Amino acid sequence: MSRSGAEEPRPGSTGRLRRMILSGPFAVGRAPAWTATAPLAMLVFGVAFLLVALRMPLQTALGPGPGFLPVLIGVLIVGSSSVALATGASNVAPGTPFPMGEEARRVPVLLGLMLAYLLLLLPVGHLIAATLLSCGTLWMLGRRPWWAALGIGVSFSTGSWALFALAMGVPLPAGPLG
Repeated sequence: MSRSGAEEPRPGSTGRLRRMILSGPFAVGRAPAWTATAPLAMLVFGVAFLLVALRMPLQTALGPGPGFLPVLIGVLIVGSSSVALATGASNVAPGTPFPMGEEARRVPVLLGLMLAYLLLLLPVGHLIAATLLSCGTLWMLGRRPWWAALGIGVSFSTGSWALFALAMGVPLPAGPLG
């Protein structure tokens, strides 16, 4: 029993989820908190990612097409950001300082890298787009020297191409490298 006399919901019941949704960042009569910005931005990004990914074929005569994995990733981005918005999962304790400096720049740079990958995938192909994405991500997050990020990025993109195109038979956008 709670102080108000109402019975507390059992763990795992829908009452807790309902309470989280009703008290989340978009509750009625409550202005959205700045912490709702990240899941909202990811939701918009996920929808855009999904719309572009849906332009690629999902299936070929031989099996999954080049759009299968990007569509799956887009659905995961939209789903997880929707849950984060609905439940307020990204809320932080009051008084927590907003990240400043380099930490504040990482998120938009990484979102920009993912958007660049998405926009470059069809014109330049998977190998070049994935190399740019992985190099940029490693350099931004891993604080690796540019030459190490380039080597790991090339290895990652060729390895993922070999896994999907050669081992699994999933055709990836080829671009100028074939």
